[in-house]
Amino acid sequence: MNYQEALMTIKNGDVKSVYLLYGTERYFVEDLTKRFQNEVVNKDDQSLNVVTLDMTQQSVQTAVKEAETLPFFGDKKVVIALNCSFLTGQQAKSSIEHDVSYLENYLKNPLVDTTLVLVAPYEKLDQRKKIVKSLRKNAMVIDCHPLDEKTLRDYVIRSADNATLKFTKESLNLFVERTDFSLDKAINELDKLNLATDDSGKITTQMVLELVPKTTEESVFDLVNQLLARKLVDCLETYQELLSQKEEPIRILALLMSQFRLLLQVSYLQRSGYQTPDLLKALKVHQYRLKLAQQSVRRYSTRLLEKVVVMLNQLDYDIKTGRVKPEIALELMLIRFCRDKAN
Repeated sequence: MNYQEALMTIKNGDVKSVYLLYGTERYFVEDLTKRFQNEVVNKDDQSLNVVTLDMTQQSVQTAVKEAETLPFFGDKKVVIALNCSFLTGQQAKSSIEHDVSYLENYLKNPLVDTTLVLVAPYEKLDQRKKIVKSLRKNAMVIDCHPLDEKTLRDYVIRSADNATLKFTKESLNLFVERTDFSLDKAINELDKLNLATDDSGKITTQMVLELVPKTTEESVFDLVNQLLARKLVDCLETYQELLSQKEEPIRILALLMSQFRLLLQVSYLQRSGYQTPDLLKALKVHQYRLKLAQQSVRRYSTRLLEKVVVMLNQLDYDIKTGRVKPEIALELMLIRFCRDKAN
């Protein structure tokens, strides 16, 4: 079941005993958990009959025991178990021991007056685990993964229409880029734009530029292209802008390395005959990020990309071994590369 289908069933009062929300789209997860609370439990009873537990701090046994406890002075109860990493293949980051047999037994005969919501905000579940198979069989599983680009654009347009706002084609393109194709970010920034529009409700490109900040990844991508084009002044301005946003030089370097490796991978694979669908499958990146990478690869040679990757790897080694200071070293690298026309 997807997010929209889940909304319809909840609004129609068709609420099941156990749900599993999995996927990395924060907006879907947060909106659905709020709706479970508000639709299942009366507002006056929520302080007593809505229980939220973090599975990095408490065990699944505790969540099950809460679900087995009858509502307190009310008809219905909601128990929300956050961060259920025990459903994935990830190594546990906490010392909490989860005995999933409690959950397996509960799924066989859940309490009808309780809605148990398990939240796994991760890319994948471990399908080999018995508990995951049991949940797929006995619980309502809701896919909360990010929308593809087209569906996201349609959703943003509908949300804007509901608020009597209207994007131009150019302002919509910039808006989804600036919000990093995240529905959660898009909805939050749309509220900000709503406050800034006049009676016409028109959202211009200039409004998006002024009110919606660039993501770190977008700024780093700008830095990549400025570096390859040897635009020294632009490089330094972008780098200083990232530092002013409290980004650590080590993180900026890591993002640069990641982006250049992607460019190099795209270059190699395209030379081997890979087309866009093949690249998406092989590289597992967002289609917009791939589109930008392909545009860069068309402008610059594989040999140049290889040189930059070698240079960044050496800089990373020098920083981690304490040979150079991160802030100064990264800035000097940008200056040297832009000034060295022999590269």
